[in-house]
Amino acid sequence: MRTKWHNGKHIETTFLDSQDRALEIFRFGRTNIKELNQYEGANNTLTVKYYHSDSSPTGYVQIDSVRRKFDSTGQMVARLLSGGSNNGGGFSFDPKYRKKQSFTYTETGDTIVKTVIKKSAIPDTTFSSRKEFWEKDNQGHLVYHYKLYVYKGQDGSKDTINHFAQRYAYDSGGKLAMSWFDHMHLGQFYRPEGPDTIWYKYDGQNRLVEEVHRYTTDMSNKSELSAEGLTKFNKESRDRDRKRFLEGDEYSPNNDKTDTVNYKYEVFRPDKHLPLKIPTNL
Repeated sequence: MRTKWHNGKHIETTFLDSQDRALEIFRFGRTNIKELNQYEGANNTLTVKYYHSDSSPTGYVQIDSVRRKFDSTGQMVARLLSGGSNNGGGFSFDPKYRKKQSFTYTETGDTIVKTVIKKSAIPDTTFSSRKEFWEKDNQGHLVYHYKLYVYKGQDGSKDTINHFAQRYAYDSGGKLAMSWFDHMHLGQFYRPEGPDTIWYKYDGQNRLVEEVHRYTTDMSNKSELSAEGLTKFNKESRDRDRKRFLEGDEYSPNNDKTDTVNYKYEVFRPDKHLPLKIPTNL
């Protein structure tokens, strides 16, 4: 089993199989999540996720599932996403939340995703821009990830949901050593995509044991939403969030910080580790 600690606080417990694959994951915080994974051979064919937040009604649990189908080479060829909830009176499937996708692959390694069925309770929107791609090195390691998602609302308005470019570097043994953002768009609310830089450390058994997350207020790799054309209310909101990001206020610190994430491993013993201990220092 593996526990995850953020700045000394226990935030996750994972039960692993003999191949170090996650069977059950429990995440603790304002949103509590239980994730179950099933495998057929090397392929993760089913993931079921249960979660509720501190604002959920008593007894309410959201339940989402992802079923995957693979071909004989191990490539995923189809994926079915569905969801529902349990409010204490039993599971209720939501027919409005269902999506089926097919996957095909080009000779150059590109993935073509086709949505076969899509039902969603989310209001209809379209993408004015939707680009995402990955680059790998000769050893198959991911070295670059770019994403640009821009929503276009029914009223013609546009909102950049994601826009970033992230790079990855590996040590001589092929383990991920560092990742960093060449670029990230902060948007109206000045929410970073993640730490500017992450360093990774491993133990003698090649297990990840530490991540050092460095956040900064350095704007050389960040873009921000222009105030031009914003309403007075939205401009005031943007300015407030910008100041909070750069300087901090009485409610939250600025974005100049370093967080440490640690992973601890133990051999699972039912008499010691069950029932699952829910941390109280969140």
